[in-house]
Amino acid sequence: MSFLWRVAKFLLKWLGIATLLAATGIIVMYYAVRNNLPDIRPLETFSPLATTRLLDRSGALIASYQDPRIRVWVPIEKVPKDVIDAVTCAEDPNFFTHDGVDFKAIWEAIKIDVQNMAYVRGASTITQQLMKNLFLSREKTLTRKMKELLLATGVEKRLDKRQILEQYLNQVEWGENLHGIEAASRYYFGKPAEALKMHEGALLAGMLPNPKYFNPYVRLSRLRVRQRIILKLMWQYHHISKPEYLAAVERPIVLASGTTRSYSWSSLKARMMARPAGYRLIIEDTLEDHLGHFKMWQGGLTLSTTLDLETIKQAEKYLGRPAKLVAREFVLLKSGATVVGIGIAPTDENQAFVKWIKERSLTAEIVKEDLPWDEILVARPAPEEKHES
Repeated sequence: MSFLWRVAKFLLKWLGIATLLAATGIIVMYYAVRNNLPDIRPLETFSPLATTRLLDRSGALIASYQDPRIRVWVPIEKVPKDVIDAVTCAEDPNFFTHDGVDFKAIWEAIKIDVQNMAYVRGASTITQQLMKNLFLSREKTLTRKMKELLLATGVEKRLDKRQILEQYLNQVEWGENLHGIEAASRYYFGKPAEALKMHEGALLAGMLPNPKYFNPYVRLSRLRVRQRIILKLMWQYHHISKPEYLAAVERPIVLASGTTRSYSWSSLKARMMARPAGYRLIIEDTLEDHLGHFKMWQGGLTLSTTLDLETIKQAEKYLGRPAKLVAREFVLLKSGATVVGIGIAPTDENQAFVKWIKERSLTAEIVKEDLPWDEILVARPAPEEKHES
């Protein structure tokens, strides 16, 4: 007995130490993450047609960036209530009552998935999903998850529920490079979102966990199972009556095809922004790393630089204009300490290039991985705000 008691005391002691260490680690991570969050303020003045412009030292336009995704922005007032109810029931039934994070929903999601013997709803709130899609990577780490939670609670203090829902419905993916409820409605049903019926909205809501897999043109029967579960949830959460639920379940799905589609995959792909070549490729590839995806493509920024457009074009003439970056190795052209040009680093000594930079009194410096944007940018975006949880 005494032996078992000693073993129990030993295990309890080390369990306590392990718990204390884990708690300490989480607290340290929390403060480290909180002080290094992306800036969510652009969402308050967001415009779906915003273009970020990059200017050279004289004000000439070097490049412009606008959201390349296939999307038609629609105000929340144009989305039918039944469609909103279908999406919130499927993704976040307590959306209008929680503060960005819904711990109760985690347990409810587990129960619903077990009852239906299928994945019906995840545990992340709509607000969390929006933050992940706009500001964070898709890596599955504790640090990223904590950032997601903190950003979700932060944005709930800045935007009201309908603003958050409008952003989500217009940003979320409904197929390859197809984003937003309006584009999805036009593609899958050949009509605007405001004309969607309850059973059609439930079908689209069923696609959200994995729109590529639940493509109705490929796996309609499996998607119909999810649609019926969502309609049942709408009834259980008292958004519709039982007769409405039963009627919606029986309604046939008529997908758009051929000329009845507002979009076709070929037209969608044609509208995708082609990858640039040469110096524009260098700028796009590295500036997105510096600013983040949302700021660059949807931030509507005007950025002044130390660069000289003619110098960049001449450098491209001597160094070539590759269509892709094989190795992220660049040449900086400097006038004194100021960066005035960029290009792909030459693999061999280029005598014409060497002669040209001497004639221009420039120096060449090779850099790897990232351009020094802190030196190049003159007018920078507003500094990031540290968000409280």
